[in-house]
Amino acid sequence: MNMEQEAKEHQNTDQRIVRRRREFKIVIGALIVLVMAIIIFLAGMVVGRLQDRFNSHRMMVNGGINGQQVRGQVSQSGMSGTPFGTPGMLGGANSQRSMANANGAQGTITTVNKDNLIVNGNNGVSDTIIVTSSTVIRQKTPGAQDLKITDLHSGETITVLGDPNSQGQIVAKYIGVQ
Repeated sequence: MNMEQEAKEHQNTDQRIVRRRREFKIVIGALIVLVMAIIIFLAGMVVGRLQDRFNSHRMMVNGGINGQQVRGQVSQSGMSGTPFGTPGMLGGANSQRSMANANGAQGTITTVNKDNLIVNGNNGVSDTIIVTSSTVIRQKTPGAQDLKITDLHSGETITVLGDPNSQGQIVAKYIGVQ
């Protein structure tokens, strides 16, 4: 090979190296942009779920949006817009109760006793609500004071959140009075 051909070959090799470096930088840049987009998307999903959980909890505690129950809307976290979901999911003796309703009730007080309430639910099922010293009873109005079981009366509409006991009664953690 003569000197001219070697110089031309060397110049072509340099151009290929520069081209490959440029292509490599473009591929790395595209990968960085893709990874950043995925991270931003996942961060948005996490923030959305946290906001949804907060809003769902606030709706249950405050009795809905502006005091109005929201029916039939299911949030990202799987919680229904009403605190107690769709009827007929438990089966057995309580087949008229929903899955979430196993931990709460909503309806009209029919009987007030010393440590329990009987509530005729919106789904037609009567529930016994056990009220303990740690149960929070609150009127669903801004700035309302906590109430006692003696402040409750037949005919009032309430929302109860709690845990079922072995007798199928609900041990109330929170009672919201409308």
